[in-house]
Amino acid sequence: MRIWLITAVLALSSIAPRLSWACGTLSLSSNSISLTWSESYTSQAETVTISRSTVGSCNFLITFTQGGGGGYTSRRVAFLSNTLGYQIYSASSLSASAILKDFPAATNNSNVVRGNFSGGAGGGTSKNANYWFEIPLAGATTPLIVKAGTYTDTYQAKLWKGTLVSHGTSPHDTDTISVTVVVPALLRISLVPTGAGFNSSDTTETLNFGTLTTGASQGFDVRTVTNAGYALSVSSGNNGVLKHANPSVTTTVPYNFKVGGVAFNLTTSASSPVAVANVPGQTGLNGDAKAFAVEIGNVDDKVAGAYSDTILVTATTTE
Repeated sequence: MRIWLITAVLALSSIAPRLSWACGTLSLSSNSISLTWSESYTSQAETVTISRSTVGSCNFLITFTQGGGGGYTSRRVAFLSNTLGYQIYSASSLSASAILKDFPAATNNSNVVRGNFSGGAGGGTSKNANYWFEIPLAGATTPLIVKAGTYTDTYQAKLWKGTLVSHGTSPHDTDTISVTVVVPALLRISLVPTGAGFNSSDTTETLNFGTLTTGASQGFDVRTVTNAGYALSVSSGNNGVLKHANPSVTTTVPYNFKVGGVAFNLTTSASSPVAVANVPGQTGLNGDAKAFAVEIGNVDDKVAGAYSDTILVTATTTE
């Protein structure tokens, strides 16, 4: 008897998926940026969210367009014909090498936001990535403080699957980010010695004439810092005269009051303040200076004693 043995070999083979492309469909979402600017503002972290449709692993990166400024180093928000510069970065260091860009300008890993999903459900279906938004102080205050108003711009974030050198020709998703920056009207006033710079803690000046003599003159500067135009008005507690320290003495000493060499009549200013300046536009951080002066009038035949008056200076915005 013959026994025939027949054997068969079943060959099984499989092809492992390319891990760097195994996340399925990637999607991107982000938040609009809205803030109120002040001189203390520096920067803030912003978040984008990346989601995947399957639990495979993959690398991803996000690029950013120029926005309305027309250049990566000239990003700006705009209000009418006015602009305010801003910048976006991949790192909190806010260094020039970390400015975010789009292809083909993005040639370095620091020009993009990078991340990855690990394989399996433990890697999650979405994750957040950060970038940083900055408004440089010098650009907002030099040479003039940026004009008050609501400034806007938009730019796009583009999500790519892969790496800086291997990312395909089209992004997997794109999101438009709107930027709104409110610049409030600023107004500060400082009373300083003639020729001195703005000093936010100096809002009073004392003119001490010692022994009064006819024609004696002293002055000071009023410095105003604003980004919305300003007007100055003054009022004299004694309506333009110095009164004796003793209320029973009715003798008064007249004086001439001048702003920028121009004389103003203060005889009814206690109840009706007198406008002395109106300046449009913005100033720098050192303010716009107006020279105030007081010149003593005739002191002949006045009762001896101490005489004084108080002049109140008021600033208002005009734009």
